[in-house]
Amino acid sequence: MIYQETAPIKAVTTQQIHHHLQIDYDNDDGLLDAYALAATQHAEHIMQREVIKRRDPCALAASIAEVPPMVTNFILCEVADFYRYRENVQSVTINRVFVHLLDPFILYNRDPDEKAEQDADQDAGESNGAD
Repeated sequence: MIYQETAPIKAVTTQQIHHHLQIDYDNDDGLLDAYALAATQHAEHIMQREVIKRRDPCALAASIAEVPPMVTNFILCEVADFYRYRENVQSVTINRVFVHLLDPFILYNRDPDEKAEQDADQDAGESNGAD
């Protein structure tokens, strides 16, 4: 699937994560960024599209500033769960109610020929640029 062909781009800033989690220190920033990438990738899997455009013509946004607030909130809530339960995941039930924030953005009927069309467009663009 096209949204899985390249690594995700973190769709929230570290500052947004700090504000959401009410964290005043930066010791865990590497961990928080890893959680944000995982949450972004999970959102892309659910929605069947990229959050921030890399190659997907159906991507939601071109930059972090354009990410819809419901998607941002999904990612922040998932990061919060990852962070909150990072030490003892086996004994907790993680709250997944917020996953429905992504419902309006899910592509249920993604065209299977879309990738072939996009590859053809990309090849044509490279050919035109080589002239």
